Amino acid sequence: MKQDKKLYWMIAEFFISRINLGFYEKGDKLPSVRQICVQFCVSANTARSALKEMEARGIVSMGKGRPAVVQKCPQKSNRDLRDLFFSRKAALIDFEASMKLIFAPMQLQGFLVCEKEDMEALRVMTVKADPDKNRQYFVDYFQYLFQKTGNTLMQDLYTDVIMFIHFAYTDNMLQENKIDGRYYRGMKAVLEKTLLYREQNDWKRLWDEINDIYRRYGERIRVYADLACEDEGRIEQVPFRWRLHTGRPESYFSIATNIVWKINFGVFPLGGYLPSTAKLAQEYDTSVMTMRRALSLLCSIGAVETVNGKGTRSLPAFEGEDKIDWESQAIRRNLLLYLQSMQIFAVTCAAVVKDTFPRVGAETFRTVIQKLREEIAMEDFSALPGLLLALVTKYNSHATLREIYKKLLTLLIWGYPLRYSGRNKEKRFVPFAAALLESLEQRDGNRFACEMEKLMIFVFETSKKTMLKMGITQAAGIISPRPTIYQE
Repeated sequence: MKQDKKLYWMIAEFFISRINLGFYEKGDKLPSVRQICVQFCVSANTARSALKEMEARGIVSMGKGRPAVVQKCPQKSNRDLRDLFFSRKAALIDFEASMKLIFAPMQLQGFLVCEKEDMEALRVMTVKADPDKNRQYFVDYFQYLFQKTGNTLMQDLYTDVIMFIHFAYTDNMLQENKIDGRYYRGMKAVLEKTLLYREQNDWKRLWDEINDIYRRYGERIRVYADLACEDEGRIEQVPFRWRLHTGRPESYFSIATNIVWKINFGVFPLGGYLPSTAKLAQEYDTSVMTMRRALSLLCSIGAVETVNGKGTRSLPAFEGEDKIDWESQAIRRNLLLYLQSMQIFAVTCAAVVKDTFPRVGAETFRTVIQKLREEIAMEDFSALPGLLLALVTKYNSHATLREIYKKLLTLLIWGYPLRYSGRNKEKRFVPFAAALLESLEQRDGNRFACEMEKLMIFVFETSKKTMLKMGITQAAGIISPRPTIYQE
């Protein structure tokens, strides 16, 4: 992922949105390069690129040694702001549950690794957070906790969510409504309590306060949602989309992931040849060029090989290992993305499973149970995490959570080379698979959630250990998930 390229564009869009919504007037100065670096945790080059992007669009002017100054400031009427809000109404309401399931446990993980200096930094942000004037520190507070997990994907996701939510919609739409002031004052009180309970190591109360953040968010959004205009029905709803794959085609990643699953499930026999590129392109309703990109990706991770004059052949483990260039910076960088996605799954899956389990039908249970029995019999568990996560993703009722999990699932393909590390052959997956199978047979959602969490933590830990042995030292900065024993 070309992270810097994506980030500068996102930062530019963030400031453009705030200009459009009246946070900055014509002639106002934008934050300096240094301030943008601190606010978004990016390099100076990325910050400068964001400002240059806005300058190229004629939105700001820049001079050597001088801050960027707003030049173009579109006027938005109350009607425009209402339309912006109501086009996102369904997604904003859905965010309450989705953020509680994803963000809350990740923030708690961040708190778990906070040292004395981190607590002091959070305290400074809380003091500076002004409910009436300076609300950016509320955002900075949460972003800091995500930084502590070592997970840049979470920081990326949080930035996308903030850009989509744009509290400015509600701030500017009804400035006379006093609920905004009460909301931010209440939020500041909650942040102060989180610091107190963290210092006291009172994890249960800390967890309750973190959840209260999203309860308050939900109440605030519902107040504005109840103010729906009479012709709201004319406004098309805009779903949240995580722009994880900005800068590269998403379709061939999804295709490559699907082909790997078909190999694992025996649709494409291991060691056999796949259909021709043209037939695959027709099957997936895509161009031949996109299919070639998907197959090239699979070659790079040792899943398939191209044989001149014969086609594309799926590779057994003992053959695929020799095809991987472990020194490739792209492979090593993408393994880190895989590890970050596994961290998010490990931290969040227990609560998500409990939320999803009641919605899974009997026929689906039978299918998954049969697949688990087959994997136990063959002692081949390479597809197990993806299979279970796909099940949860499909049946969860929250659109935002499904969007996040779907995007994270596409990153699991980068962990494919780790199947050659020998961890599957050591039969350490057998107890996890057996416990998961038993919990499914008994339709015990709570136990299934607990066993799923254990499996994901195990996969994360073994993957991280292997990556460190391979010399991918950045893996050490991605913190190990801790079980959710206090998240009842």
